[in-house]
Amino acid sequence: MATHGTAMMLSQYNLSPNLKAYIQCFVDEFAEVKVAMADSIKYRRLADSFGIMVDDIAYLVGAGRVIYGAAALGFFGFYANPGAEPAGDDRIQPLDGGILRSDADKESGDFVRTDVQLKGAIRARIIKTMSNCCIEDILSYCDLVIGRSLPMEIKEGPLKMDFVIHEKLSVADKVLITHMLPDIKPAGVSITLADSSGNIALVYSSVNYPPDNL
Repeated sequence: MATHGTAMMLSQYNLSPNLKAYIQCFVDEFAEVKVAMADSIKYRRLADSFGIMVDDIAYLVGAGRVIYGAAALGFFGFYANPGAEPAGDDRIQPLDGGILRSDADKESGDFVRTDVQLKGAIRARIIKTMSNCCIEDILSYCDLVIGRSLPMEIKEGPLKMDFVIHEKLSVADKVLITHMLPDIKPAGVSITLADSSGNIALVYSSVNYPPDNL
């Protein structure tokens, strides 16, 4: 074991409390630095990271904690909108959520991912970057985005893929999947998304994408 601090004092100073206290001040400072260095190594790993450290890892893979303008503010809306509030079972029951919106109300806010959701987005981005985007990769990608195994079916057609989730997604789940599913879309292929309650509109990062002819 390495010898340091007061253990290195000459024997004639062993009974000097003031000198020991003075040296211990420096030893304590170095101990804090040692812990900080160990934490820097530990928390750079995705599994152990939290807070801003997750954001730093997300930046490296092209993910972000905030989805701007994606948070539902509780207003009613068309179901295809990923931020729409529910209008009742089978869309024939009385309205059971949200409030009516006036012309002066803001339509949406920013959706801020939790650490768990952001870690899922990071792992999904790695699949997108490193894989060939086959069906199995896309299914794994979607599971990571939502954070659980989805009962998803992919119906393939000529230059088209229909994603059908056999459950009713929450508003938060819809926001996450609609903003990230286009990111792994094969080039030249149009995609649609629906859950057990109906169609859900996908959100593309550019208004010019996908091309109109797809």
